[in-house]
Amino acid sequence: MSLDYLILGFLSMRPATGYEIKTNFEQKVGILVWGNISYGNLYPKLKKLEENGLIYISDESGDRNKKVYDLTGKGWIVLDKWMGETPEYPVSRDELVLKMIFWGVSRPNDKESLIRHLRAREVKTRELLHVCDTWREDYGFVDEYGALAFEFGQDRLESELAWLEKCIKKLESNHLPTGVDRFNMAPEQKARKELALNQLKNE
Repeated sequence: MSLDYLILGFLSMRPATGYEIKTNFEQKVGILVWGNISYGNLYPKLKKLEENGLIYISDESGDRNKKVYDLTGKGWIVLDKWMGETPEYPVSRDELVLKMIFWGVSRPNDKESLIRHLRAREVKTRELLHVCDTWREDYGFVDEYGALAFEFGQDRLESELAWLEKCIKKLESNHLPTGVDRFNMAPEQKARKELALNQLKNE
């Protein structure tokens, strides 16, 4: 999904500045479906969308020359066309899960650090779940379809919390699930690592 559509979708809800798009999206549950937005990506996109006639500056005032953007008719049409397209299956880029895949090779005896990572994730997940649980009090406008999206967020975060708690419990009790090593890779990985580190010492 392109950042273009995130911007168009946000502006369909209300006119906003680039700062408001970034902060409102990241501070709310939008981070679940997109992640962080850098200003280095956002402002060039806003400029390009304006040049292409999809958005326009509806208000420009204040000491900082604040620009408030809104959709043009063409912008509404492009957004509507995108809404009708079948979405791709989401690609998850989860650094914690990625680290867990490689943990046994890099830090097989360091369960404490992994537990610390999991607990940090647990804190953030609970914060986001609180937003999902209280969205009716915190948001000024959410239609019935947006309410379905919040239900998705609640279900996903509740499931993630259950998984985090299960992982921490298994690590603390040292009752980890059995892996698979059909090709006896674990001893080979250990030997390769030791050889590389010894070579580094001798350089």
